[in-house]
Amino acid sequence: MFKIESFSLLSEAGMVRYETGDFEVGGYKWCLALYPNGNKDENADGHVSLYLVIKETEKLPACWDVNASFKFFVFDQIRDKYLTIEGVDGSSKRFNVIKTEWGFSQLLSIESLRNASNGYLVGDSCMFGAEVFISKSSFKLEQLSMIKCTRDNVITWKLKDFSKLNEKYYYSEVYYFEESKWYTLLYLCIHTC
Repeated sequence: MFKIESFSLLSEAGMVRYETGDFEVGGYKWCLALYPNGNKDENADGHVSLYLVIKETEKLPACWDVNASFKFFVFDQIRDKYLTIEGVDGSSKRFNVIKTEWGFSQLLSIESLRNASNGYLVGDSCMFGAEVFISKSSFKLEQLSMIKCTRDNVITWKLKDFSKLNEKYYYSEVYYFEESKWYTLLYLCIHTC
């Protein structure tokens, strides 16, 4: 949760974006990014925009991705309850090198925020927040490539004196096919009586 005092001064000062201090969830650093006058890049004039941002991504391993589901809150100070905003299906969002923030460009209209009967802006102060859950993802990638068999892609590997082989494994020579290097590996299981 973060509280903004003198919200009207943010608009008057022309503040485009405000980032909260970092917080940790699931071993990752996060912050919230608030656009008090709407994210102009998302055509959100007349609205408050709010995003969840993953931080310190330079410390993450190459090809990182993090799946997070989240809800945003706007505190109703009159009724002592929260307006909750989340995606249509509540599904998680995938954060990665290309997409480091997710959220709502039109979280709440400035008109609704300023409407005193809603209780969101009281004494020129308001409170926003987020609830974040990390889901560990694991996946297995399997690929099957079919190659049309021609005389050019048949490789023969001859092993001389097969019965005299005594190593655990043998590698064939490297051969090239369709811009890839290939070799054959033969494992021997030797049993003695």
